[in-house]
Amino acid sequence: MRVWDVSIRNPVFISMIMLALVVLGVGIRALTAAFSRQRVYDALWMPVSTILMAIIATQAISWRLRHGGPQWSGRTLVKQPEPARRKG
Repeated sequence: MRVWDVSIRNPVFISMIMLALVVLGVGIRALTAAFSRQRVYDALWMPVSTILMAIIATQAISWRLRHGGPQWSGRTLVKQPEPARRKG
């Protein structure tokens, strides 16, 4: 395969782009941690935390669509309506 034959439809090329974006994100996070005198190695956990937050958000959307909200002890928790405000 020649260099100029790389296509957007090539799964290896797409994987390389995705890996480059992850490395770039972790690198920028590590750089900002170094400049702000935080722990630089915490930047390595950023992809894991991103995946976990995506799972949590997906679960919240799923609960909202299937049950109308989160459930606790078999009951759906719904937001209570706010009481009417008096004008004055």
